Amino acid sequence: MISILTEFLQNELIDLISTSGKNVKVHVGPIIGAEGEVHVMNAAGESLLLINLINLSEEIYGTVKMQPNATALNLKYMFSVSNNDNYLESLSILSDVIAFFTANHTYTPENGPGIEGLRQMNFKMFNMEDKDLSGVFISMGMKKIPTVFYECRMVTIKNATTAPIGGSLAGW
Repeated sequence: MISILTEFLQNELIDLISTSGKNVKVHVGPIIGAEGEVHVMNAAGESLLLINLINLSEEIYGTVKMQPNATALNLKYMFSVSNNDNYLESLSILSDVIAFFTANHTYTPENGPGIEGLRQMNFKMFNMEDKDLSGVFISMGMKKIPTVFYECRMVTIKNATTAPIGGSLAGW
């Protein structure tokens, strides 16, 4: 389900960028591997729009879950733009991403990614403290580049196909 949503966002942003006439490559995932190897690079004059899921948390109201046999998630996405040749182009593309989520902040089954059981997703800009932002870039092995964070609220994963766990959990 999370992969379907992420691919949906990638395709939406590819559609947005393709109409702008800008030379942009959209990539999901980190550009630096665990061993420091570079996964993807942008060609000369090309901008690279990176989409990364940086955190997720369960949506709980007090001590009550929203739905039995389901988990409602809040997903935090990082959208970054790199262009070694033209910093202003990076800022322009980041502005396009912000404009996109301003216009498309709510998705429903009618206009969303087609996830079964999904009622509604809401995207809201997420503010991150400078010290936390530095930690994110360091942990990903990246230099600080123009970035915006969005939280996607209320993504629901239903547990319809999993059989109940048998036995006792006493002693845990």
